[in-house]
Amino acid sequence: FSPSFLFLPPHTDYCSPALAQSVEHETLNLRVVGSSPTLGEIPFSQTWELLSVLWSLVVDLGLLALFTTQHSLLAWSPVKQALQSVLGALNRTAYCFTTALTLQILMRY
Repeated sequence: FSPSFLFLPPHTDYCSPALAQSVEHETLNLRVVGSSPTLGEIPFSQTWELLSVLWSLVVDLGLLALFTTQHSLLAWSPVKQALQSVLGALNRTAYCFTTALTLQILMRY
């Protein structure tokens, strides 16, 4: 087992060529020489690109948590019973509305 798939160069749409070249260089170092990656080779101006990727990851995980929480919460028996007692026949409509709202937020961001 080789963890080389973890060190694949990033897609060029998400980073600059210099950053991709730095990652490729470090990948080569890890594969051929066996050295550990150095931290000082990425210029400060390119750290914003890394922060942008990390922020995108945080947003994606937040959206996934929103979707999962909405589905899990509305499938929970106490919540289903409370909605049934308050909304009656509109219980399923509330579920469809919140699911549609969650999907709209997911697709927008």
